[in-house]
Amino acid sequence: MPQRPMGDPKGGRAMSARRLFSAAAALAVAALLAALGLTANGPDPALGQVVTPTPIPTATATATPTQAPAGSISGTVRAEDTGQPLSGIGVEITGTYTTGVFTDQFGRYQETDLAPGQYTIFFNAGCCSGSYLSEWYNNRTSEAAADPVTVNSGADTAGIDASLALGGTISGTVRDELTGNPVSDIFLYLDYGAGLAGPFGNTDTSGTYAIHQLRTGDYKIEFFDGARPARYLNEWYNNKIDDASADVIHLTQGAEMSGINALLTPLCSTPSASPTSSATPTPTATPGGPTPTPASCATPVPCPSCTPTATATATHTPSAMPTSGGTRTATATATSTRTATPPPSPGTVTPTATVTPSVTPTCFNFCQTPTTTPTATACGNCTATPTRTPTASPPSPTPTPNPAGHDARMTRISGVAKNVRLLPGEVVSDSANIVVANESTHEDTIGVYVDVMAPAAGGCTPNGRVLQTTVTLAAGAKTTIPVPVNYSCSDPAAANGLSYTLIAVADHGGDDLAACPPGALQSVACFNALADDDQDPADNRASRNGPKVVAQ
Repeated sequence: MPQRPMGDPKGGRAMSARRLFSAAAALAVAALLAALGLTANGPDPALGQVVTPTPIPTATATATPTQAPAGSISGTVRAEDTGQPLSGIGVEITGTYTTGVFTDQFGRYQETDLAPGQYTIFFNAGCCSGSYLSEWYNNRTSEAAADPVTVNSGADTAGIDASLALGGTISGTVRDELTGNPVSDIFLYLDYGAGLAGPFGNTDTSGTYAIHQLRTGDYKIEFFDGARPARYLNEWYNNKIDDASADVIHLTQGAEMSGINALLTPLCSTPSASPTSSATPTPTATPGGPTPTPASCATPVPCPSCTPTATATATHTPSAMPTSGGTRTATATATSTRTATPPPSPGTVTPTATVTPSVTPTCFNFCQTPTTTPTATACGNCTATPTRTPTASPPSPTPTPNPAGHDARMTRISGVAKNVRLLPGEVVSDSANIVVANESTHEDTIGVYVDVMAPAAGGCTPNGRVLQTTVTLAAGAKTTIPVPVNYSCSDPAAANGLSYTLIAVADHGGDDLAACPPGALQSVACFNALADDDQDPADNRASRNGPKVVAQ
């Protein structure tokens, strides 16, 4: 039997097929190289053969953008009149957000870590600079007119200085019309052509007040009793009943207008007695007897009779008297002739004088809560004598709550557009900013309410609440809250040239929402509610003109 070749277990035919396959593969490779014009040893430079390498895809890392180095703004704030540096001036810097610093004892400031871009600068004199006025850079009175300040990457924009002008001052004293005694806790509101604003402080225990930081202009002042229950009828300068009739105070910036005084008519809660030609004695409650019924508080009530001197004539001329509805009308002079009588026996009620008045002198009671025990109120037209009928002491007014350590402040409203251009029915979205501060001695929650009041014509919106929220701030902290507003008018032509109004309040504790509903942030009820738990109610409201409607 023929032997199989070694290494070929399947016989010679199988070996021949493998060799044929290998040869065919070699020929295919050679043909491919020939087609490429290459030799088996690679490209032949002599033949001009060149192989361009095929690039191999590699993973490429995406570069993370590097944030541009921050810049800064610096400057000095001085008094325009003296050139002296002013410390404690707030420098509020607004770009995409608002930040700020205070000037040091040399009037210098620097705010760092600012992204490159444009900013507006507000120099806020607040209450720390005497009578100096706040302003925007560069000596501007509004944010819209402020010169922008550019911050460059990694650089300090220096020389952003301010010279604050001295404002005007209005001052005076408030007294009780009948007794002449000074009256404290009377709040001062101002109307300077843009609607009622304030309060701007209140009278102290000596009845005096001073309103600083006022610009040149015409002002009207309302004197508002801040105590609860109220003790006096509110009035406008000079003894006027409303804004329309109030005397105008012409003030020049840098000057002081003193002597803007007020005599307020007291509200008293006393038993009523019908005026007759003879004095009717005030009954004294007998031990074990019934308690006299308090008089109705709907109308003015006569003053209690007084123990007279021997044959005396007294004259009392009030400057003005309110009717039961609160309208003041002039009154005639009251003249009384009194005849002395012996002192009454103990336990009896005896007439002490015969009075023949032409007009019965009156105190005024505008629905104050009546007391269960009748009290006497002096009218200021009686002369004391060594012998007089004992009477109860006048009621003491309830002091205004003074919750020490609680103070929410509405610092300002900013970022309001100057104009809003509207087509009929068009909606233009914009926003403003409010700055709220917690000036309490501890962390507090503050309710923040913002109303936008629409022009009176043109069917414009919004006309009411646009923001209602609460913030919790640490002691001394402040925050800026954006306020989105969508403006629209059905008839912009009718509202052309008229402005929206923005009103914002800071409510300590956020508990006075019921008294401050939409559209009522400037109401007396809202003011009273905000004041009852805030030690400084003069700074928890702010208002400013919004954008002016420009019809398209």
